[in-house]
Amino acid sequence: MSSPPPSPEQPVSGQFCGQFRAEYARRMNAVLDHINRHLDTPLDLAQLADVAHFSRFHFHRVFAAWKRPPCGWLCAPTKRY
Repeated sequence: MSSPPPSPEQPVSGQFCGQFRAEYARRMNAVLDHINRHLDTPLDLAQLADVAHFSRFHFHRVFAAWKRPPCGWLCAPTKRY
């Protein structure tokens, strides 16, 4: 059973941050796998955000924070990587 999110008054523990980090890594790796499986089809931000189970806005921010090429660059028809 996972622990509930902390209330605004509680400090975030290292274990809680580690759980988020692992979950985000799992989701972003699923996105990269999806991109690799669909190299021959056009991809867009909304589709990738759905794979990660994030809102479009949050997915864009998380993806940029991973220091990968910008999402638009990966979604381009020529797949430059």
